[in-house]
Amino acid sequence: MPSYNAARDEILCFAFSHSAGNGAEAYENRLFRIGPDGVTEEKSLPLPPDERILLGAFGEDAAFFVTSNGGPVRERWRLYRYAYGRDEELLPSVPLAPFYPDGVKTDPRFLALDGEGRIYAGLSKAVLVFDEKLDLVSRLVPLSSEMEYLALLSCPADGTVWVSNTWSISGDGGRCLSLLDPEDPSGKIPYGSEFTSDGEIPLFPLSEGDGFDLYCWNDAGLAGLKRDPNGGFDRTPLADFDGCGFRFRKKTGEAGQYRVLAEDGGRFLCSLARMREGLAVCDLWILQRAE
Repeated sequence: MPSYNAARDEILCFAFSHSAGNGAEAYENRLFRIGPDGVTEEKSLPLPPDERILLGAFGEDAAFFVTSNGGPVRERWRLYRYAYGRDEELLPSVPLAPFYPDGVKTDPRFLALDGEGRIYAGLSKAVLVFDEKLDLVSRLVPLSSEMEYLALLSCPADGTVWVSNTWSISGDGGRCLSLLDPEDPSGKIPYGSEFTSDGEIPLFPLSEGDGFDLYCWNDAGLAGLKRDPNGGFDRTPLADFDGCGFRFRKKTGEAGQYRVLAEDGGRFLCSLARMREGLAVCDLWILQRAE
């Protein structure tokens, strides 16, 4: 779950290690800062040994992350706030499951921050919105069955937050992109603009001035999309994963989740979790934009 800080030219990421001894499982969670010459900081986080970090989102003054402890559903997933630079700080947290819509028991799948400092935790059928103190602001659910299952939560450079569903009413492999409004009294996620992508998954620019409305990727590579006057998108190839020796899996159940993040200068930071010799390993890749 890496994040790139262009101002400091560094990558921030959370990671955990796992051990099992005497019939008990234990995790150690860490925050890493990675610069051009390698790891510049590795800090252990004071979490209970049965909790592991699932998702992370990085702000300027603090980071937020979701953990799982494998316990009863109502306490299984917790949202934490972590202030940088304060060793051994007791981390405030809140359980997420009590805020779930009725019948929803899935783990949190996405985490994002908007320009106002709010935290968005995406589930399969809802988005939970919290303020910086981890108080619930709102709970957003899809407006219609055409976007019942959510596939992506992402924040572009302007600080807004968008969500994508897993399928579209078009039947052509498209998706729906919807802008989230945490202050909408209806608590509904509207059906947004159509996105037909030939199997690609849409992302959003993480930097201003790159000339694209959003990015998308599939197994073959990464592309930039610009809206055309007819409501469609002009597609510009940016990176060929095969040429870089980098391939995504279509199914990630065996290996965890992956991310693609973009940054200025034509480079793209990607992370991929996969199995290697029986261990789950996360690789970081930096891809150069194709000329």
